[in-house]
Amino acid sequence: MPRARNRLTTRPRQTTRSSPLSHGNVTGERAAIYPTAGSKCHNVTLIREFKALTPPIFLGGPNFLEAENWMKEIKKILDVMAVPEEMRVSLASFMLRDEELFLSNYFPEAVRIQKRAEFIHLVQRNMIVTEYVAKFTQLSRYAPNVVADEQIRVEQFQEGLRLNIRAQVAPLMLHTYSKVVARALLPLLLLASDIHSYA
Repeated sequence: MPRARNRLTTRPRQTTRSSPLSHGNVTGERAAIYPTAGSKCHNVTLIREFKALTPPIFLGGPNFLEAENWMKEIKKILDVMAVPEEMRVSLASFMLRDEELFLSNYFPEAVRIQKRAEFIHLVQRNMIVTEYVAKFTQLSRYAPNVVADEQIRVEQFQEGLRLNIRAQVAPLMLHTYSKVVARALLPLLLLASDIHSYA
């Protein structure tokens, strides 16, 4: 007769849970594993997870681009972690040595206005489509009201395209930014394909 297991001394079998950073629905997994948003326990967990990803520390300095690159890196980490909007500034400020100084030095209103104007008047000119897409994406962060509306974003992107490319894209009346970009890139992709087939 097999001996009965003593429930008090038998260790429960360990179950492994997938990390919210692995794959699958990150926000769904986060909700299941982490405590409720806003609770002290949840905030501590987020801070630990954020620091474990070794975000860069910004020490200051006169270079605007350095500050912008720092923000890009921080945003990438926050996106991967699926951090809610209301927590992002708090987490990012952990990696700043002087938050007030950073905001006043690197993102004064005059710079934001200038970048917004640059975005509004952006045209492709002699850029290839991929360069135009990259520039459009980079400057779009300064005009969130424009890119928030998908249709306005599409129109803004199309208006900046060179006339010969716009003539191929606009009549299709595409309604999503990703489709417009894909269509604008098509001639470039076909050219690359032709070059590859002759090589």
